[in-house]
Amino acid sequence: MIRINLLGAPKPKNKRSAVPTVSLEMGEPGSARSKVLIMVALVAIANWAYWNRLDKQSKAIARNMQLAEQKNRELQMSRPATWSGNARPITTSAAWT
Repeated sequence: MIRINLLGAPKPKNKRSAVPTVSLEMGEPGSARSKVLIMVALVAIANWAYWNRLDKQSKAIARNMQLAEQKNRELQMSRPATWSGNARPITTSAAWT
């Protein structure tokens, strides 16, 4: 009887071994192409994270500016008219008494 190995796995040398061996052929693990692809992916991820952080900071600054402008408007509305920038303080002098 002829046995044909259809799986392509090498025959075990020891018949007592019950664990089958599987060989995965994936190419060279340290090839230049895979290293370049990994570096491009890492740079893309870092760039996205940096852009995301800057976008969040920009939105926070815009929100803080709106709150500051609103508070400034409220303070200007609540300030009495006599406190305007051109008003002079009332002083008493000895010549008027």
